[in-house]
Amino acid sequence: MSDDQDLKPLLDARQNHLSIGFDESNAIDTKAIALSGFGVAILIFAAQSSLKIHGWWLGGLMVGSLIISVVLGILIVGPWPAWDYVGAAVNLADHPEYLEMDAESLVLQLLADTELAIEKNQATNRLRWRILAASFAFWFVGVFALFVIMNT
Repeated sequence: MSDDQDLKPLLDARQNHLSIGFDESNAIDTKAIALSGFGVAILIFAAQSSLKIHGWWLGGLMVGSLIISVVLGILIVGPWPAWDYVGAAVNLADHPEYLEMDAESLVLQLLADTELAIEKNQATNRLRWRILAASFAFWFVGVFALFVIMNT
């Protein structure tokens, strides 16, 4: 590597990308909480209204789908499984060698750490998006069943 190449701007850009991944995680949480809240509200509405259900299977489909949607939403925002996001920083007590590195080596190591964190966090977010999509699908089935029940 040439002496005039400065990797600090690249490191800054990649760390910004890592921050965007954390923001995406917050967006997933927000959507999951909203979808779960709508599901609970619909279940409360259905329980308190005088719905005339002409088939047990339709009521079961509505209630079951909404409950599964809410449970998936809770799974997304809850600690089960632990959604371990990784940052680019290291614990200096565990890795004192970072303090002994020259500036160029430190930047390269931090860049490698950041790339690894981005890859892991993106994989976690992809899984959480899939669970959220499944939650939305169950929610949609439950709402559709509710509309069928209300219009029969």
